[in-house]
Amino acid sequence: MRRLIAILVLAAVLCSCNANVPDEAEGTRYRDFTVYDQNGEAVTLGSFIGTPIVLNFWATWCPPCVTEMPYFSKLDKETDEVLFLMVNMTDGVAETQDSVEKYLEDTGLIFKNILLDLDGEAMMEYEVTGIPTTVFINVKGSILNTKIGMLTEDELRQGVAALLE
Repeated sequence: MRRLIAILVLAAVLCSCNANVPDEAEGTRYRDFTVYDQNGEAVTLGSFIGTPIVLNFWATWCPPCVTEMPYFSKLDKETDEVLFLMVNMTDGVAETQDSVEKYLEDTGLIFKNILLDLDGEAMMEYEVTGIPTTVFINVKGSILNTKIGMLTEDELRQGVAALLE
């Protein structure tokens, strides 16, 4: 638990960074993890491979995350061709399932897939050093691009378009 808290503190410090990570080499495979849906059911990333995925790591206490969330919600409503997996850094201290649900209720944002990283497994598997972090995974399970920092709506739309090419 101490390691997870230390990672979350580091993520908070780096929360406002805005760095592009170069496109992953073609064939770089996704890394599987287990998170939980809002009903407490275990969900693996691998179970979604076969559909283009936008994987977003976020927290309610992160201002850049909060700023970009409406873009994700809007595109999640607009398309069924791409799966948006919104993975919350739910450590049980700085972020809880209750705080996530309250945030969604207060903002009125709707997502098909809010997932809770209760064990920090997803964050560690993707070596998340700052949030928000967004990973674009194609239908074959290859990572096309990773963005650390807040996306604009145009950048998100470009990433989604690249997944559909």
